[in-house]
Amino acid sequence: MIFTVHNANKETKNQSYAEILQRSVVLQNAYTAIFDFMTLIVERCFQLNDPSASFLLPGIMNFVEWPACFQDVVGPTEMEEKQATARSLFWNHFVSFLNEILSEMVDGNEDETCFVNMSRYDEGEIASRLALPEDIKLMGFLPLAPAHLILDFSRTNYFGGDGGNKEKNARVQRILAAGKALTTRVRVGHQGIYFDSKFISFSLVLSHSNQ
Repeated sequence: MIFTVHNANKETKNQSYAEILQRSVVLQNAYTAIFDFMTLIVERCFQLNDPSASFLLPGIMNFVEWPACFQDVVGPTEMEEKQATARSLFWNHFVSFLNEILSEMVDGNEDETCFVNMSRYDEGEIASRLALPEDIKLMGFLPLAPAHLILDFSRTNYFGGDGGNKEKNARVQRILAAGKALTTRVRVGHQGIYFDSKFISFSLVLSHSNQ
């Protein structure tokens, strides 16, 4: 579904009016489907005792790194009601999910500096820059290429491939980093995602442009 949106987003020269309309319909439906689907994935992962250990987490990480890299994915200029509703539902669930995995890291006495002091998407601990198994499988996948530029693919055995704590923590750190990158981009109605570095939490608040 990510590739469908990525491919349909490409503007080609000399398109007829019918082709432009068709492209618009494909984009609307693809965006609606993918945000509806990812809402279910995030909701299911949120219900688990340990979301960071879920086999669903790699898919969530790959999905949120995509809009973190491409502004037009976050907020296209034209959006029908169904797509807007699907996006709104996803971002609401995702903010709750961010706070859940954030609280687990804090409660587990993990080093919060890796994400609390992270002001840009490409900053963080060295471990979070090492390619995960899902990165290796998706290497060369154009929608995620910008996110892969900062990764080190030379040490593929660093995590041992056993889904241990290093691998889980790196995945969580990257999801949190993507969440922070999206705080300046995502709009849910008149609200935007906000990260409170004092209380170490994410929330949806009224955006400055509407205050």
